[in-house]
Amino acid sequence: MPRHIGMLEHMLAFFVVLASATAWAEDRMIDGSFNNKLFPDAGAAGRPMIRFGYGARFAGDGSGSEIFQYPTRENPRVISNTIFAQTTNVYSAANLSDIAWVWGQFLDHDIDLSLTDPAAGRADIPVPPGDILSPGPIPFTRSKYVLTSLASGGTRREQVNEVTSYIDASVVYGSDYARAAALRTDSGAGARLLTSAGNLLPLNTMGLENENVRHLPEDQLFAAGDIRSNENVALTSLQTVFLREHNRLVDRIEVLQPTLSPEQTYQLARKLVGAEIQIVTYKEFLPAIMGDYAPKAEDYVYDSTGPATITNAFAHAAYRFGHSMLSSSLLLADSSGPVGQLTLTESFANPNLLVSDPNKVDEILAGLLLQRAQEVDTLLVDDVRNALFGTPGQGGSDLAALNIQRGRDHGLPDYNTLRRAFEDVKVGTQTVGDDGFFSLGSITDFSQITSDEAKAQLLMALYGSVDNIDAWVGGLAEDRLPGASMGPLMAAIIGNQFTRLRDHDRLFYLSAALGLYTSDGLGGFILDQDIAAIVDLDRITLSQILEFNTGLTGLHADVFYVPEPACLAILIMGAGLLVCKKHRLKR
Repeated sequence: MPRHIGMLEHMLAFFVVLASATAWAEDRMIDGSFNNKLFPDAGAAGRPMIRFGYGARFAGDGSGSEIFQYPTRENPRVISNTIFAQTTNVYSAANLSDIAWVWGQFLDHDIDLSLTDPAAGRADIPVPPGDILSPGPIPFTRSKYVLTSLASGGTRREQVNEVTSYIDASVVYGSDYARAAALRTDSGAGARLLTSAGNLLPLNTMGLENENVRHLPEDQLFAAGDIRSNENVALTSLQTVFLREHNRLVDRIEVLQPTLSPEQTYQLARKLVGAEIQIVTYKEFLPAIMGDYAPKAEDYVYDSTGPATITNAFAHAAYRFGHSMLSSSLLLADSSGPVGQLTLTESFANPNLLVSDPNKVDEILAGLLLQRAQEVDTLLVDDVRNALFGTPGQGGSDLAALNIQRGRDHGLPDYNTLRRAFEDVKVGTQTVGDDGFFSLGSITDFSQITSDEAKAQLLMALYGSVDNIDAWVGGLAEDRLPGASMGPLMAAIIGNQFTRLRDHDRLFYLSAALGLYTSDGLGGFILDQDIAAIVDLDRITLSQILEFNTGLTGLHADVFYVPEPACLAILIMGAGLLVCKKHRLKR
C-alpha cells in the first residue's frame, strides 16, 4: 500500500522535483499528483477509481450489501465450471505471442491496483458438492474502499486505486516516495536502480510491502516498483528488463550529459523509460489486440478538463481479458530454438527460479516470443481455473470465479447497462455505426452477444436474462470485431480508458511540458536531438529494448506476433533482424 506523506513533505517533494528538472522540462511526481494543475490529485495514487457514465448497480447503505443484491445470478464457481472450463488449446486467431499477455499484465500493474481489506468484509464463494475444489469455499476478501455520499441519499463504496493511474513507469519506480527511494542506489540518492546477483531485480532486504501468496521469507522476494512483481516469472523477467533499461540509459546519459547531477540523471532516465512504455503500449500492444480500433499516440492533444483516472469497469471487467490468453505452460528457448518448458503453476510466485539461474530470464523471454497465446474467449486453462497459487483442494483457487465475484464486490453494472453507458464512445479509426462511434445500446437476445449458438444457450441457462449478465463474462463472450481480439464492449471500455490516459496526461511523452518532443506546427512532433542521441524514441520498439537488455539477438521486428515459419527458421539460423522484418507475420 502506498505510504502517503503529509502536506508539508508533499510540497517539499514537489519543489525537489522542480529543482531536479533538467533542460528537458518537467519531471513527474512519483505519486502522480500535480499532473493536472486544475485537479492536483486527479490520477494520483490512493484515489478512488471512477465510474464512467454509470453508477454502481446498487447504491447500498455503506454496509457493502450491494454484493448480495444479485439474487438471480448463479454462483461464480458454477458459472466458471459451465462456461470457462478449457479442455484443449484454442490459439490466438491473430497469432499473438505470449508477450502480449505479459505486457498487458506489466502495463496493468503500472496503472491500477486494488487491495483487499479484511475490514471491508468477506464474500467467500461456495463450492458445489463433488467439485475438484471441494469442500471449499473459495476464500474471497472484499476490496478496500472509501464511502461517497450520493445526491439521492445514502452512500456507495468506491474502490481505491493504490498506484498512479498514469502510464508513468510506476511499475518500475513505485507510486510512493519511500518505495522509490528504497529502490535506488546510494541510499536513495543515486541515479541507478539497485540490482542483485545476475543483474536481476534487487531482493527485498529493505522490507518493502510485497504480494506474497506463498508466504516466502520477504528477503527471498524481488522488489520492484509494484508489489506484484513476483506474481509469475514471465512478469518478473519483463520487470527485470526495464530495471536494466533504466540503468542502461543512466550509463548513456552520464556519457552524453556529464554535467547532470545524479538526481537529474535518475529523473531523465525515469522519464525516458516512461516514454518507452507509452510508445510500446500505443504503437505495438494496443494495435496488436485492438487492430484499427486502437487509440493512436500521435492523436495526442492535452485536455485538462477530464480525468485520466482508471475506471472500475476497465480494471475489474474489460482489462481482465488477458486471463483467457494464458497457456498451461511457458516455452523456454534460446538462439537455437525451444529448449524446454515450465508449467504455468511452476511459474507462479517462484522468484527462486531466477535467483538460482539468472539465465532463465533470457530463456523465458525468448519463449514468450515464440509461443502463440490462447484466444481471447470464455475459456481459462485449469492452471488458473482450478490451481491458482495451489493444488486443487489444497489452496488452489479459481481466477474466473474470483473475477466474477470481484465485479459484484465492486458493484459493477450488468453487461447490458455497460453497453448503454458506452453507447457513444469513439474508439480508434474504424466505424461502427454512424460517425465513427460504437453504437452499442441495449440488446434483447443472447444471440446478439455471440453467434456461437452453444455459448448463447449456456449464457441463457446461467443468467436467464440479457439484463443480468456479469460484465466480464458478457465481454469475453462477444464476437470479435474485425481485425481485433475482442468484441465491441471490451473495445469501447479499453479504448476509452487509453484515450483518456493519453489526452488527460499533461506529461504524455509527446507533450511540450515533458520536453522530449516539440510541435512542428503542423500537427506533428519533433524529437529533441539530445534525447535522440540517448535513445531514438521515434524508432524504439520492444524488440530493441529486449535486445539491449538481454543476450537475445536477431529478434523479429514485432514481438507481439509469433514469427511465421519462414521467419522462425531464419531466426534459428541466426540470419538476423533485417531479413525477418520482411517475413514477419502479416495480419
